[in-house]
Amino acid sequence: MLRYPAQPALFFLLSLAFSIGWTAISSELARYAAQYGNTVLLKLSLAYYVPSVPLLLTAAVLDEAVDRRVGRHAARTFRAVAGFGGCAAILAVLPLPAIQESLPRLLAAVAALGVASSVAFGCSYQLAGRSEDGATVALTLGFVSSAPLVLTLEAALRLGPCCSVEEAATLYEAAAAVAGSGLVAALTVARRQRSYSRQRLVLGAAAALSLPHLQQPLLAAGRPEPEAEAAAEAGSGSGALDRSGTGAAPGASHEGSHPGWAPLLHTGAGEAAIDVGMSALSGAASPLTRQLSGTSDEPLSDVAPGGSGGAELAAVWPAAAALALGVGASMFLFPFLTQLPPRELGTMLPVVLFWTRCFADIAGRLLPRLFGGLAPPGARALLALAALRAASLPLPLLYAAGRLPAYCYSDWLLVAYVAAMWLSSGALSVYSYLLVPRLVGPALIRRATSVMTLTFNAACLAGLLAAIPFSLP
Repeated sequence: MLRYPAQPALFFLLSLAFSIGWTAISSELARYAAQYGNTVLLKLSLAYYVPSVPLLLTAAVLDEAVDRRVGRHAARTFRAVAGFGGCAAILAVLPLPAIQESLPRLLAAVAALGVASSVAFGCSYQLAGRSEDGATVALTLGFVSSAPLVLTLEAALRLGPCCSVEEAATLYEAAAAVAGSGLVAALTVARRQRSYSRQRLVLGAAAALSLPHLQQPLLAAGRPEPEAEAAAEAGSGSGALDRSGTGAAPGASHEGSHPGWAPLLHTGAGEAAIDVGMSALSGAASPLTRQLSGTSDEPLSDVAPGGSGGAELAAVWPAAAALALGVGASMFLFPFLTQLPPRELGTMLPVVLFWTRCFADIAGRLLPRLFGGLAPPGARALLALAALRAASLPLPLLYAAGRLPAYCYSDWLLVAYVAAMWLSSGALSVYSYLLVPRLVGPALIRRATSVMTLTFNAACLAGLLAAIPFSLP
């Protein structure tokens, strides 16, 4: 898979960009609760997640067909602009008094932000699915790192829990700038992946078809730097081409191989090399040339035939079920952060619970890196943890209803419970996504990622809908 030095930073910025808007809105829960009542967090959450589910459901059905028709790179570019560009535009106008002083307009703006964020979310995880596991970790870590960034901005701007709309305007402007940076990062990643995939396609085709007349034009058009060429010469005959992903064992011979192939793959040789390769391959093999000259820009092995792979795709269900249970339980609990009766902390309880949730989620997403590397635990372990979390949800309801023993009533016990719930939620989210490539083949990674994205948003919606009957007046 493609890897380059800036990759973790770019994926971190992607998830930071699509999550910072909702984090900024949620951080103002004290002001919104004072203005619109204690159930406003539930209303905002429903507005954010409900419209995105039909969109993602449609995308899961049509994404592959759209990619085949317009080209995967063009489709990714559109999703990036619609998602990250949409987030930036909405955040820029969100602090307008006409929006903030009307609950229906505020909910409509939040709904639009939810749609744009879900598009950016899906685009980001599709890009991460074509990169190494470290990209997924960077993506999930950036997703929750928006909370420290928002907290830092609020501290720098000296924004209190109930600041005015005018005071909060700078916060939303900064969030819009981050979303705009995410658009640049997404386009950069998509372009790198397109260039890498097309180079692999041309080089792999040349090796497979034994076309020595293609090798020299390619190398002349995309001559690597002397250092890279020297490294290739040093590695020729010992698997230099193998590292490009052709699948051959180290040390195997390659008919028609050239020491310049490997650096050409890894140094991002210019589009001229690709164009020469496409021209030289014209007519050599009709399925291949249709792939090269058409709209598709990915390796043939990554494109699953239409209508196939359904049975194999069903193998992703343990990861999807663990993610659904984990996210659903968290979203069921989330609206109650403003509804639980305070004691020691008074009116600051919702604020303390919100930031505890944010930082516990970050810590949970760091666990896969700190303990056990990137290898996820088994599917049964993930499902067991998700079920245990869901089984604990009656506790806050009993707490709010006053049906627990007297010694259980403490704001600090609530803080500890919220910390435990979101610590495990963060770990579950990362491990569920890391489990996907181990459940399905490479050709189904993109479709499986779409399933996980839809599962995430559907679970958010299901958790919020389940909380409505228990919502306190």
